[in-house]
Amino acid sequence: MRLRKFTGATASAAMREVKRELGEDALILGTRDLTGGAVEITAATDVDRVTLPDPEPPPPRAGAQRSTEEGMGDVYELLQGLGSQLRRLERRLPASAAAGDAGGIELEADARDLARTLEIHGLASGVGHDIARRFQERRVEGEVFDAAVAGAITDWMPRLEGTPAANVRFLVGPTGSGKTTTIAKLAADDVLGGRESPLLVNADTMRIGAGEQLAAVARLLDLETHSVNDASELRACLNANVGRPVYVDTAGLSSDQAVVRSIRALVEGCGATPAVTAVVSATAARSSLQRAWTQLELLAPGGCAVTHLDESDEPGIACSWVEEVGLPLRWLGTGQRVPQDLAEASGANLALWLVAA
Repeated sequence: MRLRKFTGATASAAMREVKRELGEDALILGTRDLTGGAVEITAATDVDRVTLPDPEPPPPRAGAQRSTEEGMGDVYELLQGLGSQLRRLERRLPASAAAGDAGGIELEADARDLARTLEIHGLASGVGHDIARRFQERRVEGEVFDAAVAGAITDWMPRLEGTPAANVRFLVGPTGSGKTTTIAKLAADDVLGGRESPLLVNADTMRIGAGEQLAAVARLLDLETHSVNDASELRACLNANVGRPVYVDTAGLSSDQAVVRSIRALVEGCGATPAVTAVVSATAARSSLQRAWTQLELLAPGGCAVTHLDESDEPGIACSWVEEVGLPLRWLGTGQRVPQDLAEASGANLALWLVAA
């Protein structure tokens, strides 16, 4: 087996290069987004089918050559991720490419209309086709239109199973994504729902006025708030409020790597087992979301809130991104009202923004 890498302005362009050079039987081992929106595909083929130049020999390591077993280990690692990589690549291809060549189900008129609507609202073509296919299957089984749409989106979307047991929740995300407003909605829902009053903690030492904004929320809800500068102060605060629900507001992620390091130190050093929720805006461009993930991934979020749905013309961009990176979708921020405009993520709730928007 020989490995080669191909690049293209889009996934489709890169795939055309793969097929032109290696043929229809080429094995796709991985895809990677490059700067400027280009895509790199790692593919392989049997050496008996195509003759390729030998790769440059690797530099010697500790005076010894890599063994055959070590070299095959690299291939094995690539093959381990083959399934997920193929699925991600399929989502980036146009709906016709994602379905046709593999003998996919031909969509009826209403399913095609649904796929087009989802694409207009920002969902990747492959994702829209997948949802439309699920919708068509449900319609064949006798479900009414609205229920079939909601059920298809529910089947597709990554979602959090059950309610996290952690009492301490960090909200993390880019500047302006709506972390503080989301905390206000969550806290207000706890108060109005008769649950134990949460503690609000400001750990945003970067933004001027961040503490005042969270304090204003606390005053309106008659809640306590604390500001901390580092992990030791946060740990002391949590030790004084053991068992109490706590929401931690963090600095907005940016190009400054020191920010993500400081947040990671807070999460790892708080002395508890917290839940980390990523907060992203539905108004963000795909490229911005991809940049944000390079930092969010370091914080190991267990779920996601997509906010500003009411301000976005293409809410599907953020939803496609959430599915692509594999984050369970937990909450939807649908407006400024507290706490009314925070909804549990569900197929029916998403349909309001991806179909009826």
